[in-house]
Order: sequence, then C-alpha cells, then structure tokens
Amino acid sequence: MTITGILAPLVESIKRRFFKWEDQFFARRFGLELGPVCREDLVSDDAESSAHANACQAVWCRNLREIFKETRKFDAIPKNFVDIGSGKGKACFFAATKMPFEKIIGVEFSKPLVLVAEANAARLG
Repeated sequence: MTITGILAPLVESIKRRFFKWEDQFFARRFGLELGPVCREDLVSDDAESSAHANACQAVWCRNLREIFKETRKFDAIPKNFVDIGSGKGKACFFAATKMPFEKIIGVEFSKPLVLVAEANAARLG
C-alpha cells in the first residue's frame, strides 16, 4: 500500500471533523438550533408524508459552499433559492448569509421542524 493509500482514511477523518466544526460554528454564530432529528420525531397531519419520512440531517456548510462556488462561475446569479425538505432551515439560513438571493424558500412537512425553523429565522433576523 502506498503512503497516499495509508493516509487517505486519516485525511478523510480530519476533513470530516473540520466540516463538523464549521457546521457547529455556523450554528453558534447565529444562535441557531440545527441538530439532527430522528424519524419518529418527524410528524405530519398527512399520513403519506409521515410514511415516507426519514431522519432529518442538515446539509454540511461545506457542500453548500461548493454549490455556491460553482454558481458564481456563471454570469447570471440565481434570484431564488428553494430547499425541499428544509428541516430546521439550515440551508436557507446559510444561503441568506452567503448569496444575494432575492427570495429564499424552505419547504417542510413536519410542523415541529417548521416551528424550529421559524424560531431560527427570528434569531437570524
């Protein structure tokens, strides 16, 4: 095995720890509640939505940074940002702090998550 092959798992572990730290810093900086939510806590009045629900895990800031970096390569910056399954709103809040979107929309079926997202939005301003 090469040195690169030996170091790859270590490098990947370090990168993931950095990404996790970046996410924690983002949440603390703005006072946001963004932790994961297990499937059982995702509730809805719609039985179909509840039947297809999975645990809620927010996107890494790093992934959004990469998407926005690619977006800036085009002459036209998108006017709208839409997050389907927005959970507690992390992607929307990150978008609001990093890009000049005219409109940011989060779509979520679970009322408890919507309430957390609304409280987060009030904190973010």
